[in-house]
Amino acid sequence: QARPDISLAIAYLTTRVRKPNQSDWSKLVQMMKFLKPTVKDRLTLKLDGSKKRYWHVDASFAVHPDFRSHTEATFTMGEGAITSNS
Repeated sequence: QARPDISLAIAYLTTRVRKPNQSDWSKLVQMMKFLKPTVKDRLTLKLDGSKKRYWHVDASFAVHPDFRSHTEATFTMGEGAITSNS
């Protein structure tokens, strides 16, 4: 994935394509404002020396009108996401 830092926003916004509302537009504008100053940022991967692996998982339950939910998981071994799924 090219930009794991916005994967949750993309996953949400793509579910709102058929019937977007003002709130969805605001979320898109907020994401674009975040992207503009970070356009030249690079993904950096570094081991932290602990030899530990970390999964960070977050979920939002029933956030859509049809009661569907969102889950995102990110795997890292220090600095930078090795993989990120939403």
